[in-house]
Amino acid sequence: APYSKPSVHLEPSKDLKPGDVAEVTCHASRGYPEASVLWQDSRGANLTANVTTWQVANEEGLFEVRSVLRVLVEPSVTYSCLVLNAALHQHGHASVTITGQPLAFPAVALWVTVALAVCVVALLGVLAFVCHQKIRESCREDEERAGPEERDEEGEEPKTALQLLENTESREGREQEID
Repeated sequence: APYSKPSVHLEPSKDLKPGDVAEVTCHASRGYPEASVLWQDSRGANLTANVTTWQVANEEGLFEVRSVLRVLVEPSVTYSCLVLNAALHQHGHASVTITGQPLAFPAVALWVTVALAVCVVALLGVLAFVCHQKIRESCREDEERAGPEERDEEGEEPKTALQLLENTESREGREQEID
């Protein structure tokens, strides 16, 4: 008796990513004698070594065949099941193409990354503020410790070399105007 046209089922059937394990099940029924089941991928490679196959006869003596192929998901690969009835020179064929999604950054990981980045930026801002406050406090303490002995004759704070040069030039300019 010829087998029914094979049907193929993929489990899990959605949200597959490259590297996930999936099971492709091929099922045909009501045939006699026992069938041979062959599996191939879209490149023509024989995958029968990765298969578990069961054949059970019903009360009429006709066989139901179920074959399960375990695969690591690769995008756009087609898996084909071929059910052969050698006595009748009959074969049935069914296939499924796994359109696995490309590797993607999971949404949860994206939110965790954004939250961590915001925390790091906030921490850096607080650290910069604290450092700025410490520097200002340190400068005030230095000014208080400096006292009058470090002030110049006009009672001003010590100046940088550039400020001294500018003061000297402005004094010379004023003296020339007076002459």
